[in-house]
Amino acid sequence: MSKVKKLKDIGELKILSWIHSELSGQTKSRDDVVLGVGDDAAVLKIEQTEQLVITVDSLVEGVHFSLDYFTPEDVGWKALAVNLSDLAAMFAKPVAVLVSLAMPSSLPFMWVKRFYRGMLEVANKFGVAVVGGDTSSSPSSIFISVSAIGVNSASVPLRSTAEVGDAVIATGTFGDSAIGLKLLREAGAQAVKRSRVLRRLAMRQLRPTPRVNEALIAASTGLCKCAIDVSDGLASDLSKIAQLSGVRICLWLEKIPISKEAIEASKRFSYSPLEMALTGGEDYELIMTTPKAYASSLCEAIEKECGTKCTIIGEVESGEPLVYGVDSNGKLIEVAGGYEHFVS
Repeated sequence: MSKVKKLKDIGELKILSWIHSELSGQTKSRDDVVLGVGDDAAVLKIEQTEQLVITVDSLVEGVHFSLDYFTPEDVGWKALAVNLSDLAAMFAKPVAVLVSLAMPSSLPFMWVKRFYRGMLEVANKFGVAVVGGDTSSSPSSIFISVSAIGVNSASVPLRSTAEVGDAVIATGTFGDSAIGLKLLREAGAQAVKRSRVLRRLAMRQLRPTPRVNEALIAASTGLCKCAIDVSDGLASDLSKIAQLSGVRICLWLEKIPISKEAIEASKRFSYSPLEMALTGGEDYELIMTTPKAYASSLCEAIEKECGTKCTIIGEVESGEPLVYGVDSNGKLIEVAGGYEHFVS
């Protein structure tokens, strides 16, 4: 049996050489990449009419992913996908990313190779160039930081521009990712794999889909002025809009889109699909506001062009900056919660 090569057996220069060879082929045919990996910085060509949009996000082993149920490909996919989701929330077309990896020297080199396979899978899906980054040793766990660069040629939607009278619209469904994580932790990866329903929920956690195309459709209509991607939970991220815009948001609880898989799994496990949808987080769906007169046409455009469910889930009102829910009987329900770092 051949010996498994560890990072400490190979050394940084050979690791970087392999990464450079893998990534250079992906970027050499692109006109917008003047200089990719291999130098002190990448160089991209930007048109004068476009705005550069830059974001950075980190994934930490034990916080954002566990090797008990994340494959290296899953980690690579998610590390890039969450950054593309941030660009989508700014209606930016993703162009390039930089990847920084800190890893223990005992990690098998094959893990790194598989990590990049997953990352390149989502990069190629959305036409993104991986143009460089950095590597470092880590004493115990894996730390990943990805910086993503996009361009926006339209108005950038902000969290602070929701207006009274706007409708609140949402792509996709909510709660699937949090339920998937719960299932992976409690039922185990093998049990999840054996069930089509559980597997689909788990994949929302392992390989989220950034709503890049949906955002570009919304941008092309010129109808949206406020947007956010849902990473910390529907209630929490709507609260950010309410606070920054100085408005009150009414959420129609019966209109919150919940997948049939989430409902089916809830019958077998002890949780509330609505609670998971409100507070679970990591759905990476888009929340947008637009004048009520345009809400239906915007949803129709997104559904037609992308095949993604789009739902009107509430409205923006005047009043104290907060989010509240209304159930099907007209009862007011407090809406709060969501993921928060550094709080146990």
